Order: sequence, then structure tokens, then C-alpha cells
Amino acid sequence: MKLRNLMCATMIACAFASCSNDDVIGNGPDAKGDASLTIDLGVKSTKAVIAAETETAVNDINIFLLEQETNTVINRVYLTSGIKSDYTYTFDDLEVGQKLYCVGFANFGKEMTTVPANEVISVSDNIGGTNLPMHGLSTDVTIAAGENETTLTLVRDLARVELVGLTLDMSQQGSENAFTAGTFKFDFISASVNLAPKNSTVTFAKRGSNSERSYAVGNDFVGGLAAGTWVWDNHQNSEQISSYIKSDASEDFAVYTIGETAAAVAVTKPESIVFYVLPNEAIKGESYTNANPTAFTLNGKMVVENAIRNGETISNTYNSYYNIEIGKTGTIEGQDAGAGILPNKNYKISLAVAGIGGGEDGNRPALKVKTVVSDWDDVSQTTPVK
Repeated sequence: MKLRNLMCATMIACAFASCSNDDVIGNGPDAKGDASLTIDLGVKSTKAVIAAETETAVNDINIFLLEQETNTVINRVYLTSGIKSDYTYTFDDLEVGQKLYCVGFANFGKEMTTVPANEVISVSDNIGGTNLPMHGLSTDVTIAAGENETTLTLVRDLARVELVGLTLDMSQQGSENAFTAGTFKFDFISASVNLAPKNSTVTFAKRGSNSERSYAVGNDFVGGLAAGTWVWDNHQNSEQISSYIKSDASEDFAVYTIGETAAAVAVTKPESIVFYVLPNEAIKGESYTNANPTAFTLNGKMVVENAIRNGETISNTYNSYYNIEIGKTGTIEGQDAGAGILPNKNYKISLAVAGIGGGEDGNRPALKVKTVVSDWDDVSQTTPVK
């Protein structure tokens, strides 16, 4: 009987010990889970696969893993290789029930040991489109047992400006001070972006109510708007003095004769005219205002032969300039007209030359512009320039 009681007591003690060990393994403070979180990299509004030597390229990236409630960084990684092959990264040894999210900073060219509140981005020349600074957030994730996934959506911190179409079309000159006859020959010389910020301080997106990012523009601008010729928006335009310019030295004239030419004539230009520029946002009040709006400048040689305007016959050759404020006039899709240059937008500009332009002793040119703005899609801006 005593032996039976002793055996029962031993069995009960073992049972209690077994329960206690289970509690420690499942819930103890030193327990490590076997859950993982795989981060897929994505670029906002781009369905194409992230690839090297493209506008989606991720050449280096800082990824931070944070707790949702405290924003405490619990892990981080800085990747400079292998990104181009699989575009995912996995954090292991996570605990079931953890509430996490990720922050990423791509193509900043340095390791970040803490999540920056803001960062100065500097662009002083016409950079290529294969190393664009980007940052972004993932969605919130509650870690379940096993494998977990989320997407870290990256937003480009630059805008893209492209001249997609260029024609000579004197039918769009309007009725005021218009030419009623004459032959007009136009040759593309250059296209450039002026009054683009050289630096911008980016305040990065955060979770919750402070999810909007902002860009504080510096007071130093890339410029080719210098003294010596006609005035545009309180700025003078002369020869370009920055590397935000693409030129073509060859002469290939588009020819338009009023009364004979029935349609717009394509102007030969370089196949690719693309600029990557920092944001230059306008201030919104009753309307948008910007003391230094970013401009797109077309420069060309205009030869006028036997042209008649207001009873006067004109035959002359002009070094013509045509400026437009990017994103302000015409048809705008995806943003308010006049909001300025916004990040992660693709401004696709089409110009119709419809006048002799401005230059030394020239008249101030006018433009008709159509701009479509969307997240790195099409911001089409179409205009006749007079």
C-alpha cells in the first residue's frame, strides 16, 4: 500500500513537471519562435519586374523591421548585392503574435543604423535613371506560425520629365498678332529643365496619421535662365549653364508653309529626352503659387521666309526659346493644375511650335501644353509654343 502511494505521488509530480516545462517552452520570456517574415520589394505603380539598369533598379537598400506600437527597431539589414536576383529578404526567428512593419530606403548609397526622420537628397546634374532614391513602408503584419510575407512599397523621391513629342504647327498660333502667310523652318537645338532644386530635405512617411511625406525645397536651383534676353516669370532666359540639357548639333529643319501645309510637321529630336528632377511643390492657397517654378525650355533655330503679320513682311532667323512651367497648364490628370513638380510623377510633354519664340529682341513665346500626371505613369503636357 505504501509502495502504491509512493508510485502515485511520483507520477503526479512528474505530471506537474511536464506541464511546467510546456509553459516555459511556449510562453517563457526566453522563447524564440520559428516564424519568419519575407519582404518583397516593389516600386509604386510599376508592374515591371525590378531589374538592373532600369528605373526600378534597387542597387542598395536599408530595411528596418519595427514594432507597430512602439516603433522600436527589432532588426535591420543593409543589402548591397544579390538584390537583383531574387528581390526578397527574410527575417527569421520571429515570435508568433508580434505586430510588425517594415521601412525601407533604397539607393541612398550608405548604411543607415537608425531610421532617419529626414534626409537631404542632392541632385546637381542630369542623373541617370538607374539609381533613383526611393523609400517606403510595408503594410502592418501580425506574425503567424511559419512563413509570413509582406510587400515593401518603394516610392521614388524624384520626378521624371520627358519630351515625348515635338511638332511645327503654325495652325495653332491663334488669331492675335498671327502670321497670315509665310514659310517657317524649325530645327531642334536643345531641351532642358531649369529652376529645378539642387537639394530637397525629405521628411519620410510614418505609420498612422503622419503617413504623408513632405519635401522641403532648398533655395539653390539648377538654372539656365540668365540675364540677356526676354523675361519669363521674372526670370531672364539665355544660353543654358547647367547639365540639365540635351542637345543636337545637326541641322534637320521641319518646314511649314501657311496655306499649303495641311497638318503638323514632326520636328526631329534626340530619341530620348528624359530628366530626373527633385520635387518643387507649389504652395496651395486660393491658387497654387511658387516663386521659382520648375520650367521646361525648348531651344531651336527658327527661319522665317516671306512671313506676313499685321501688314508687315518678315524674313529673319531667330535663336528661339520656349519655356513652360511644368505641370501647370493644359489638361492635368492625377494632380491639381499648378501643384508643382511632385515626386514619383512622370511628366510627359508634347510641344507644338506655333510662333517664332523668344530670343534676343524676340517676342515672349506662348505655349499650349497638355500634361497628364500620375504615379510614375503618364503626365502628358501638350502645347503649342509661339
